[in-house]
Amino acid sequence: MAAARIPEDKRCPSGIEDLDKVIGGGFPRGGTVHITGCCGCGKTSLAMEFLVRGALKKEKGVYVSTTKSPEKVMSGIVALDIFDEKTKNGKALTFIDLEDLTQKLQDPKRPLGRTAALELLNHIEEAVDRSGAKRLVIDPISPLLMDMEPGVEREFIKKLGERMYKKRCTTVLITEGEADEWMIPLAADGIISMTDLERNGDFLRVLRVLKMSGAEHSRSRYVFDITSCGILMTPLIRGGKF
Repeated sequence: MAAARIPEDKRCPSGIEDLDKVIGGGFPRGGTVHITGCCGCGKTSLAMEFLVRGALKKEKGVYVSTTKSPEKVMSGIVALDIFDEKTKNGKALTFIDLEDLTQKLQDPKRPLGRTAALELLNHIEEAVDRSGAKRLVIDPISPLLMDMEPGVEREFIKKLGERMYKKRCTTVLITEGEADEWMIPLAADGIISMTDLERNGDFLRVLRVLKMSGAEHSRSRYVFDITSCGILMTPLIRGGKF
């Protein structure tokens, strides 16, 4: 089911054509979208395509990597034909290794307290401001939240969403596991669940939109492939053994 298309000033097109048809033209502009799922199911590929296709539309992006160097992240995903050398070497995308930020905040052996967490948020906001970015990805955010003192992570997520909304910067937060394992869904404007599904001996990548504010989206499951042309989706045919 394709959702009714919503004016672009209220939507931020992901650039993934099949996905945008389902969610009314894109993510809520300036909103927070939570992408969750099992390891290796394609979360980073979706987020990277969101940034690259934004760059082609003159919307700059910031990618914050929390567990790997940006170089290692890029080497581990399917290369997009549209991600050319000009895009890589230009100023359309800014890549940040979270370790470069956190090691200056406090003792890495201690959880991030409120002051350090808000300082980290300031650094991320400054990176968005310097680049003029309208798209932000934190991949994955779960290790960062786990390193914070209890209660601080909730405030961090809330303030991140508020600050990016004021800048009309659409934010994608990635986590491993089920959507309800984190407090992010409470603040998210959109939730996309990605997983692997075994069907008659075949393993399929499956995507489902659980929430997308402002769009009458389908909650059906879609099989998707990650290709050099980008993510391609098709509705999951019912029937058969699971």
